[in-house]
Amino acid sequence: MRYSDERREAVLKKLLPPTNQTVAELAQAEGISAATLYQWRKQARGWPFVAGSSPLTRKAGIRPTNSMP
Repeated sequence: MRYSDERREAVLKKLLPPTNQTVAELAQAEGISAATLYQWRKQARGWPFVAGSSPLTRKAGIRPTNSMP
């Protein structure tokens, strides 16, 4: 199944503060496999995520933090 960028953004934001959900919790709650979530997270890290210049982070309004490994 193909998910829209907007859907991916909304889901990935739940891994960040203030919700800080785990991948396992999020996978169960959203009905998306953990493997898919890990892949999305990996892809998001491949972009200049901390600089806030990826398409996902800009659209989602995610701001840089030092808490992201």
